[in-house]
Amino acid sequence: MLAVDKIASAFKGIIEEAEKINLDKLSAEDAAAVKNIISISKHQNDVRGMEMSGECGHGKHS
Repeated sequence: MLAVDKIASAFKGIIEEAEKINLDKLSAEDAAAVKNIISISKHQNDVRGMEMSGECGHGKHS
């Protein structure tokens, strides 16, 4: 398996595990951190501080 494939697989695993977290049971700060982890993993780019309105090149986010 290529290193790129291993990294992509690892990010997918991070997303899957982070999405299992019940955000309603977390503080607002912790929930925001989990959402950042998911966004960073999905885009494989640090999206913290960016407005989520298409800057990543994938269109508008909700």
